[in-house]
Amino acid sequence: MTNIKLSIVCILLSLCLWAAITPAQAVQPPTTLMVLSAEDKSDIKRIEDYLNSIGTLKSRFMQMTSKGDMRQGDFFLSRPGRLRIVYDPPNPYMIVSNGIFLLYEDTQLEQKSFTLLNTTPAAILVKENLKLTADGLAITKIERGANAFRVSLIQVDDPYSGTITLVFTDRPLMLRQWTVFDVQGTITDFALIEPRFGIDLEPELFEFSMENTAIKRRD
Repeated sequence: MTNIKLSIVCILLSLCLWAAITPAQAVQPPTTLMVLSAEDKSDIKRIEDYLNSIGTLKSRFMQMTSKGDMRQGDFFLSRPGRLRIVYDPPNPYMIVSNGIFLLYEDTQLEQKSFTLLNTTPAAILVKENLKLTADGLAITKIERGANAFRVSLIQVDDPYSGTITLVFTDRPLMLRQWTVFDVQGTITDFALIEPRFGIDLEPELFEFSMENTAIKRRD
């Protein structure tokens, strides 16, 4: 269940921008944080302005893990705080954030559990007025490719909780993929397929009842 909950991650396979990263690398927190150059700071500011301009997003997605698992489904985002991931059958999984809690549901087994949104990597994507060098975040790496950026982040107060890497194409700047390395050493890649931005989304997409729902506690 943990791997699915933390699957707010992605890769657009057709871009093939970077090679795979091994699980052994994924679970090792950085010993030092990155010192940003003037060029880094300029690019980060552009990325922050772009991310904060996104209000709503609807997209198909493809999800892959380092264990060879592949799934598809529908992704909805309404900033700040709300997202919904629904997997295609036969996968009975659904993930919903209402801005405070992140709920995981197995519709086949009729089981639900939730955790606080701000304890998961998903919180990075749905923050209001996101700052990649504030709000408890720290940049550990910036990589540049042909018309592309790759920015890796950790939560400063808990670097072992996982790393999220955001990937953008440039000219025009656009979010294309993000990858989470979770505490189990699993890498999950999540691809946005033909995303649509700035569309109307029903508030009910991000609502759920917490009755008879188990709390997912963190150790």
